[in-house]
Amino acid sequence: MILNNIFELGKSELQGKKIKDAVIGLSIISVQLDNGDIGSSYVLREELDSCCSIFPKNFDLIGMDAIDIAKWALNEKNILKRALGIATLNAGSRNNYNNTRNLESVDFIKEVKETDVVGMIGHLGPIINALNGKTKDFIIFDKGKNEDGVLSQDLQSELLPTCDVVFISGTTFINNTIDEVLERCNNAREVILVGSSTLVYPKAYKDSKISILAGSLWKKEYKDDIFRIISLAGGIKNLSQYMEKVSIRV
Repeated sequence: MILNNIFELGKSELQGKKIKDAVIGLSIISVQLDNGDIGSSYVLREELDSCCSIFPKNFDLIGMDAIDIAKWALNEKNILKRALGIATLNAGSRNNYNNTRNLESVDFIKEVKETDVVGMIGHLGPIINALNGKTKDFIIFDKGKNEDGVLSQDLQSELLPTCDVVFISGTTFINNTIDEVLERCNNAREVILVGSSTLVYPKAYKDSKISILAGSLWKKEYKDDIFRIISLAGGIKNLSQYMEKVSIRV
């Protein structure tokens, strides 16, 4: 499992660190480590339980060991706890990324050809707009989107093998479908992991079908602005100015 590989790399970055602050918005979750680094994860609202709280009565997230929270990404069934685990691993990714050498930057949009059939796991609006009319076909799957042009997940096993390029949202870490999706990308020339929930640990993907990581790192000097916007139900569009985009070949 790719997430296990990421956790093994993340442990060294999170060792001895604690959760300094956290915010859980309607669209985004974010945590801050006690070294100031910030990580985020998407909120899969359609998969949230109906209960009022996911935590015990005396639960205190602030001050917990970062590694203990990161383990939730692997072990928890509750989708919100998994998201907090992803956000914590995300926070540890900046230092790991900074210490990884020989990274090749790439414009992933330019890797798509007019003759390509493009598959997409998750409705990634900016990428759809950028490639509109520039591909042979576009096949989009998104459990949370009920609109024309978005297909049922039941068709993934049939249609993903027909795709030349596949974009996979980082939210597949949260709902634990990343490995299942990758198994179906049998014939893809490029498999691109993209979005703010993407975990930028380049070495974790070396032996996988993923060829490009397109994620984001947070500018921690804007922590107060980031947390305020998230607390007011802001989304990625509202937060983009505080993000450092990363697009690399692995």
